Amino acid sequence: MRRIININNDWYFSKKAKEVPSTKPSTWHSINVPHTWNVYDGADGGSDYYRGKCFYFKKLVIPYFHFIEEDVFLEFNGVNSNCKIYLDGNLIGQHSGGYSTFRIKLDTSKLKKLGNNLVLEVDNIQDNNIYPLDTDYTQYGGIYRDVNIIIVNKSHIDLEHYSSNGVYVDYTLYDDYAIIKAKVYTKNALEKNLSVEISKKSDKVIAYASTIIKDSYEELELIVKDPILWDGTINPYLYKATFSIESKNLIIDEISVNFGFRTYKLIDQNTFMLNEKEYSLRGVSKHQDRFGKGSAVSDLDQKQDLDLIYEMGANAIRLSHYQHPKFTYQYADEKGLILWSEIPLIKSFNTTQISQKNLLNQLSELILQNYNHPSIFFWGLANGLNWTDKTGVSACELITKLHERAKLLDQDRLTFISQKWNTPIQSELNNITDLVAYNLYFGSKEDNLVEFEKWFVDWKSIHNQKPIALGKYGTNSIVRYHAKNPKVGDYTEEFQASYHEYILRNLCQNRGIWATFVWNMFDFGNDALEEGNTPGTDNKGLVTFDRKIKKDSYYLYKAFWSFKKFVYIASRRRAIREQSENMIVKIYSNLEEVSLFIDGSLIETKKANKVFEFNVGKLELGVHFIEANASAISDIVTIEVVNDNYHHYKENKILK
Repeated sequence: MRRIININNDWYFSKKAKEVPSTKPSTWHSINVPHTWNVYDGADGGSDYYRGKCFYFKKLVIPYFHFIEEDVFLEFNGVNSNCKIYLDGNLIGQHSGGYSTFRIKLDTSKLKKLGNNLVLEVDNIQDNNIYPLDTDYTQYGGIYRDVNIIIVNKSHIDLEHYSSNGVYVDYTLYDDYAIIKAKVYTKNALEKNLSVEISKKSDKVIAYASTIIKDSYEELELIVKDPILWDGTINPYLYKATFSIESKNLIIDEISVNFGFRTYKLIDQNTFMLNEKEYSLRGVSKHQDRFGKGSAVSDLDQKQDLDLIYEMGANAIRLSHYQHPKFTYQYADEKGLILWSEIPLIKSFNTTQISQKNLLNQLSELILQNYNHPSIFFWGLANGLNWTDKTGVSACELITKLHERAKLLDQDRLTFISQKWNTPIQSELNNITDLVAYNLYFGSKEDNLVEFEKWFVDWKSIHNQKPIALGKYGTNSIVRYHAKNPKVGDYTEEFQASYHEYILRNLCQNRGIWATFVWNMFDFGNDALEEGNTPGTDNKGLVTFDRKIKKDSYYLYKAFWSFKKFVYIASRRRAIREQSENMIVKIYSNLEEVSLFIDGSLIETKKANKVFEFNVGKLELGVHFIEANASAISDIVTIEVVNDNYHHYKENKILK
């Protein structure tokens, strides 16, 4: 039976080394992986974070294995972005692309009882042949995901088919049953028995099929009666498929994957249907990084991210703009979150054969490594491509190749492209993929929010039969910046909230837009940015980079999207108010009626739709307790009223 042994601990790292060491280096830094060398310089501004070559060393000791009957693999779940692997100074493999899993089969005759010297030469240098060629986020370098040893029988389910699981579950749904086509790639397993079991959550086996292996690729057919559907956040029901290879009545290799039954489609150009029922997609986008860790995040970090998204009431995620950690997909399956998963084709592209081969390979890895996840509905082929009259033809040719590859590998899911705001609506790029979204930022830098609605009218005038989604929209906010009268570009929580109030009322409920994706759920690292005295961070998130503060806008979305009852007082971090201010208290809630109390006295009870505003006038000097109450649920904040307010900072100057 296969064994998977994690080897994240006891590595050594050097940024200064120039060549592969022959012995354990005494001056290198002792580290554990996941690790990135850009934790701090990748998010401190200046667009000067280190992009170059670094080395990792580990004394590789393989646990006992049967030399004649077993193979040994190294598995790397994420190394950014170009990697060469050496064993005892000899190059044994390499991989280009920083987001997918890759495996290296070891020559077991070269393995030593006392261990071998394993060295990884890793670089995140911008390379015109390795995607992404251009980004609006930090390209953290390093071994930033798990590393494992896999020991497996020489007759095994294929570990080298694009480093996927080697098994793929397809199905066709009928009224009261489903026919499953289980596809399996094997190695060195001819004439051995291959079996597939389908089981429910209770582990009760409900379907079984077996065959004698005659080729390296086999298909088995099974029938499941009365299948329970994977129904988004309503009921994300998962089945388990267990694939086994047997020899002489003994199981010599086995792997299990979760999957789910579901159908989906778009009707009337603007209505998304899940399992033949209308299902409104309420989406956010996210990067994988966080403050103090960069891209070297844990499963618990990703769980927290998805839990925050789920709590807010979102039911769809755009996983920007690359393959995310395995756990993210697994947990999305369990939570019922619908995913739009992408390859890193961002802004710039290259027409050389070697670069296109790299991009197509990254797409193949993305699709085949994540094929069985019911949470994935869309394959994203590009984001914000730079469109000009000169590049238009080449861009269309590239997207066509990607679309055809995606359809070759996966006929079930839909392909997506998200266009830059200035890509012409009539561009031929909008006629290749199944779905099109646009990244639009009206109102974030200029006071022109009404342009959103005009743009969508223009789209419908040209593409009356083509559904359209809002792929990105958002504006910055920094939680230490506040204003009574917010305006465009002031980075205040109040402006971000007012911007999203407009979006939620006018676009997210617009029947002409079938899906929307907030940019972004979390602040993230972009070392090129110098905005709002927070260099190196994109502050468009609804939650701060360290995940410690949910901004006001988070609770605004929760009011519109979540069914869990709550009440929240906005502008709570504007805790110092001037006595001259005619104070407005704004409250977000998904309840119909909210009461406001100040210092224990009822001020007013109001009915409203998600956003409640109370004009309480001028308050006396001193500390006041503000309480919002609705259906026995309350929220309390403290503010202080002073003569003059010197507590807010903007561009390193004190404001009055």
